[in-house]
Amino acid sequence: MHTLKIFQTVAKLGSISQAARELQYAQSNIIMKMQQLEADFQAILFCRHNRGITLTAKGSMLFYDTEEKREPTGSL
Repeated sequence: MHTLKIFQTVAKLGSISQAARELQYAQSNIIMKMQQLEADFQAILFCRHNRGITLTAKGSMLFYDTEEKREPTGSL
């Protein structure tokens, strides 16, 4: 699965475990992908809390940058 799609899902849901359920993907794999994404961007993208995650400023920038590049889903 494409890492940015996983990132988008985690960011929208605010939870790695909820994203894992929605994407039908192992939570450990999502964590690994998000850690790799942070390493690739050399930035912390999420603030982790007991009850989920929130985006950092850099995470928000990536979210909006990748959201704009997604193709519209709908019929013409």
